[in-house]
Amino acid sequence: MLAQDSILSKTYDTALSGCSGIDCFDHWLQELQTTGYIHNHARLWFASIWIFTFKLPWELGANLFMLLLLDGDTASNTLSWRWVAGLHTPGKFYQATSENIAKFTNERFAKTHGLTLNATSLEETMAHPVIPLKRAPLEVDNDHLLLVTQDDCSPEVFIDKAPAVTLGLLLSPDKGFFKQSSRVRDFAQGAVQDAVERSRLGGVVLQVEDWLDPVLAAAGDNGLKTVVTPYAPVGKIADHLDILEDALTPHGIELLRVKRGYDANSWPHATKGFFAFRKNLPIILSSL
Repeated sequence: MLAQDSILSKTYDTALSGCSGIDCFDHWLQELQTTGYIHNHARLWFASIWIFTFKLPWELGANLFMLLLLDGDTASNTLSWRWVAGLHTPGKFYQATSENIAKFTNERFAKTHGLTLNATSLEETMAHPVIPLKRAPLEVDNDHLLLVTQDDCSPEVFIDKAPAVTLGLLLSPDKGFFKQSSRVRDFAQGAVQDAVERSRLGGVVLQVEDWLDPVLAAAGDNGLKTVVTPYAPVGKIADHLDILEDALTPHGIELLRVKRGYDANSWPHATKGFFAFRKNLPIILSSL
């Protein structure tokens, strides 16, 4: 995308230089790079300026967040950027204004100049059909290897049966032009390591591209035919688990992706945005 468009590439480099000329944006970028976090409202402003003022592709901005945010989540991040752009709810976009920024930063950025005043919603021709989530068990009875990933580091909260052994697996560092920051990689490593150490017997944490061999070794050494891991709906972890499941089948090993009870009860109601979801909270709470 950048290699084929020199103007786009220059705009992208300027936005990431910290010298864009829009003080609040430059401040949030520095905060993001330094701490791995910015406030949710600042994320909306940042995305709006990126899309409508700099006219940069939303995909590049969403990717930037995933490279730098400690709490980067594939689904939440992608849909938030699409919502700002007007793609998630077609025709309804989020436009950052100097007045709104000044008000909710307690006048810290009271004079924000250069923001576009005539933003229009982005459009796309691609349709995105609803894809049902995969069925997943809520309980585990048999002896198993517990697989911990950075997608969920508190499996002990909802997987009652203690594992025979625990294994932590991390994604290999991204290759090519886009690479996760060392801060994000270290955070993920620490989170998975902590989760593994909290398990009954502890275990090892590995960062490898192919997850099959370490899972086979850990399961085989303990005579286990079941691998259990928290359910990952979408993203790189989910993709790796799909590959792992297919690869384990010929070895007679089953991969169970266990879903949290409140996820199973809540997700069917999450179809039309927060306010529609809120109406169903009494039903969800009573079911729990």
